[in-house]
Amino acid sequence: MANMKLQVEFNKHPARAFSDVRSFETDLRLVTGWIQECALNHENCKRGQRSWYPTRLLHFESKAQNVKLIVSKENPPNGPYVTLSHRWGQHKYETLKPSTMQRLKKGIDAVTLPQIFQDAIQIAQALGVHYLWIDGLCIQQGEDYRSDWARESQQMDQVYSNAFFNISATLSEDGTESLFHRRSWRSIIPSRIQIDMQGRLEQYYVLDGDIWKDEVDEAPLSTRGWVFQERILAPRVIHFGPSQIGWECKELEALEMFPNGLPQMCGLSTMRKSDILQDPPAATQDSGSTDLDGFVDLWQQLVSAYSRCALSQPGDKLVAFLGIAKKFMQSRTDTYIAGMWEKTLTYDLAWNRATLDIEDYPLSKTSCRAPSWSWASVDGEIEFPKMLDGVRDHFVSDMQLSTTVDNSTPAVRRSKVQARGLCLPLRLKWSNRKISGVTVAGLHFMAADEEDSDQKIVLEDSTRAAEAGGAVGRLLLLPLFTTTHLLVGLVLIKTRGVNAHLRVGSVQLRIMAEPVGEITPPKDMKRERDGNRYWSVPALKLRLHILGNQRQVRKIEIF
Repeated sequence: MANMKLQVEFNKHPARAFSDVRSFETDLRLVTGWIQECALNHENCKRGQRSWYPTRLLHFESKAQNVKLIVSKENPPNGPYVTLSHRWGQHKYETLKPSTMQRLKKGIDAVTLPQIFQDAIQIAQALGVHYLWIDGLCIQQGEDYRSDWARESQQMDQVYSNAFFNISATLSEDGTESLFHRRSWRSIIPSRIQIDMQGRLEQYYVLDGDIWKDEVDEAPLSTRGWVFQERILAPRVIHFGPSQIGWECKELEALEMFPNGLPQMCGLSTMRKSDILQDPPAATQDSGSTDLDGFVDLWQQLVSAYSRCALSQPGDKLVAFLGIAKKFMQSRTDTYIAGMWEKTLTYDLAWNRATLDIEDYPLSKTSCRAPSWSWASVDGEIEFPKMLDGVRDHFVSDMQLSTTVDNSTPAVRRSKVQARGLCLPLRLKWSNRKISGVTVAGLHFMAADEEDSDQKIVLEDSTRAAEAGGAVGRLLLLPLFTTTHLLVGLVLIKTRGVNAHLRVGSVQLRIMAEPVGEITPPKDMKRERDGNRYWSVPALKLRLHILGNQRQVRKIEIF
């Protein structure tokens, strides 16, 4: 909160009086109001719900302390169920295993469960719901029971999307904290001020413009990989945040402080249900269509946001995102493999690591879970080039994804990309263990010093690429496309097989840059006639070289 972003909102005050005296009853009234409003009046939230139940559920009566594990096929549930999103943390608790299965089926006292589980049961009971799904108690845990986990993890999209609502322990680091023990909100209460507006006093409220980010987007639970899809797929989410309760559905984002919706200036989430859970763009039109552009932008936003989340088990990278992919599969006739879609593959391959300090995320820990061309083969934040005014040139054709395995199996790493393109020898220049430049087609490009620069030469694995950097002909540039500002391509390394390659990095070379005032043009930039822009002479020459050598295009396979 030290870097609080202050906003001034005219005549916009909370609809709830501020008090530190908050109780379960006041929380329940607030949540009940949100649920009733959503269930009765939100047309978009009524769509898509169907009667489906997970393999196992926890069952309890309205006020009883006894909690039983049921198998849905053996004891068909009657009524809605809710889910719980929580962080495991370091706290150990009894989980579902063959050795505990019968005892859980007979029933246990709720007080023996972690505090967050008890709170979730209490909330469900108070709202008239008798079934709860919790991962650790509804999926068998442990390496000896991976087959059950593998089967159940395939239907996470169904588990969350068919729940009545999701209870999110957004504030909690582990299962020991109560959902109802929130911090005082006195420090974030909007302050009322008066401003003289041309001789007339106007009333304003000063509030924290990052309040949604603090309470939801950047709260402890929201940084976890599995929770990313849980939050997106659930039709309704009740967030128990650090200082207040929050609400998300397709038509409303609200906080305890602003129960009727956040002021527009509060910075709503970039991952809004209204954008994601509506029918996604089908992306069946030509590459220049609005629908395709919208899909590419949305998908890349999702991947980038997910890549900032952490996973306790790095091998879960793809399966923890599979539920979101399945949501898009419902409206797309396309092939999905390892986080990529065949029809937008040209653009999705252009991902790069957001950090230049790649030693922070060694590839040796992640390369076994996905092919080298997939963003899922690396850890850390992923970015995509800014499309700006759109794509001008496409340098690859006949792009295909090929696999013989399921997306959830470790063997997905053997999947490959097949395409036709022009591979150009590339040489890296190193300085102090960092890339200082690159030479391709006899043209030299300098690497940018800043991570936020649009000219980037980014590697996934410094060791492998460094070893290949001095071997002329082994390290290659595969140009993908140009935008109005950038030439984008992949750095490949030859491997076994005539056409076989591995991806080791990506390149973005600046074609055009905006001058700032009367700055001195960079050495490799030339001012346009009208003086409004600078053009990169080497990048323009490289573009012409690529376009002029299309007869050398050949078949390429990337593993």
